[in-house]
Amino acid sequence: MMSNSIKVEKGSGNIFKDLGFSDEVAEKELLKAQLGTEIFRILKERKLTQVEAAKLLGVKQADISCLKA
Repeated sequence: MMSNSIKVEKGSGNIFKDLGFSDEVAEKELLKAQLGTEIFRILKERKLTQVEAAKLLGVKQADISCLKA
């Protein structure tokens, strides 16, 4: 009979580090993810369209679309 147990490990708080990235890369990627999440939260709170947000931030609309993906 096959066992249906699942191994669970407590994460470090940095998914990139847990995935094996170097400390330097893991920290950089985590900061980028946190920044993107915070920008997305603010844009949603202000109810801005992607076009309005892009104009406000001085980036392309496609860059804003990536935040929402």
